[in-house]
Amino acid sequence: PVSVAIARLIREREPGVRIVFGGPGTTGVDEALLERFDWIDSVARGEGEETVPELLGRWGAGADLSGVAGVTWREADGTVRREPDRKQLADLDEVAPYARHLLPPLTAYKRITGEADGLTPIDSGRGCAYDCSFCTIGRFWSRRSRTLPVARLADEVCELLDLEGARNAYLCHDLFGADRDHAMAFCEEMIRRGSPFPWEVRARLDHLDDELLEAMGRAGGYRVLFGVESADAGVLEACDKNARACWDPMRAVESCAANGITPILSLVLGLPGEGDEELAASLDLCSQAALVAGVN
Repeated sequence: PVSVAIARLIREREPGVRIVFGGPGTTGVDEALLERFDWIDSVARGEGEETVPELLGRWGAGADLSGVAGVTWREADGTVRREPDRKQLADLDEVAPYARHLLPPLTAYKRITGEADGLTPIDSGRGCAYDCSFCTIGRFWSRRSRTLPVARLADEVCELLDLEGARNAYLCHDLFGADRDHAMAFCEEMIRRGSPFPWEVRARLDHLDDELLEAMGRAGGYRVLFGVESADAGVLEACDKNARACWDPMRAVESCAANGITPILSLVLGLPGEGDEELAASLDLCSQAALVAGVN
């Protein structure tokens, strides 16, 4: 909703500018977005590395977007058209390196926000194999998960040593540790390089065992966000969390603390099936975790 409002303000200031939406938030509502908000010109569905350049090339040549895979767009008469899906990239190593020189420096953003934090995102992997009812990310990626090759991921984290204002790396893949061999290999590579730069991840707590958390701590991993959602098993089942038998938030908190890693517990309050008792269980979990480690 905030992006829609920003786009409307941009349209009022610059009537001729083209406005394209993308990302998981548009999944399943791309046609509705164009039908409802006439200041949005198109939606690039799925990955944008191939779709957006082709889209811009068409507009630059004065042509429409007919036949551009992965695009939903509006014709001159207002008709909304949805082109076929575009295949996902077979190998994330095909993605071009970051073009940070085209952006203002990170320090400029920090001056605007007033924050001292230098958390810098790294596109460490894409996708989620799960299908939780409250989230579109799994469907956006066709319930498929891919990781950036280990050597390239380590290179991209270490490149931040030379980026002014960068203090830590945020590995944005939602499922760090789902490919356990990849996660361990990354940790081993960072340890081999001297663990030169701190990094944090997002993960399911049933993917990170004690051995992997120990390796993460030695490799520079300092924080991990766990999608806990609820402390009640019935609520988790109702939202299709598909938690394994080893699902134990407090054990994950304790293991993180033992390895110098700060756990972030992400909860969704008000999920279907949550009453006062279930809510109290989640709040109690937060209180108990706070007694064990410096949780967020």
